[in-house]
Amino acid sequence: MVAAVQVATTNEMSQVSSNRTAQVTSRSAYYDRTEGYAYLNGDVFVDDVEYQLRADRAYLLLDGTNAFRRVAALGHVVITNGMRRASGAKAVYHRKNGLVVLSASEDAPAEVCEVDDKGEARILRGKKIRFWTRTRQVEVEEAWISAPRRGSVRDGVRDVLGK
Repeated sequence: MVAAVQVATTNEMSQVSSNRTAQVTSRSAYYDRTEGYAYLNGDVFVDDVEYQLRADRAYLLLDGTNAFRRVAALGHVVITNGMRRASGAKAVYHRKNGLVVLSASEDAPAEVCEVDDKGEARILRGKKIRFWTRTRQVEVEEAWISAPRRGSVRDGVRDVLGK
């Protein structure tokens, strides 16, 4: 059995104007419309116009119009957006300020990977990665960076951070 929830989104992550409803599925779900939250358990999949998120379980905190206010995903979290992929043990998205916090576990680091049109990967790993979707600012605890050599170290860091 699959539970499904439809959630309104405004796609502030990329500042793209779209009112497409996000599709959210899981093996089971508990939705409390009065309190404005949903708990999803088992094979969670969020399909938004700008990203896809997979996790073992998730909490969705919603505003009065059913739009995401905060998303907390737990267990084997994978977020994809085009040629970008982020993974970790836990991810929390705060819509108000566009902050995503990706956390590692003992088994695997938090990781952001982007593949360019030449197939070369730029990888950023750490214990905790914070990135702001509107400004593309990034903070990493215990950072490890890998990027194709195209010039200076600064160019490599710029490639990984997208600046």
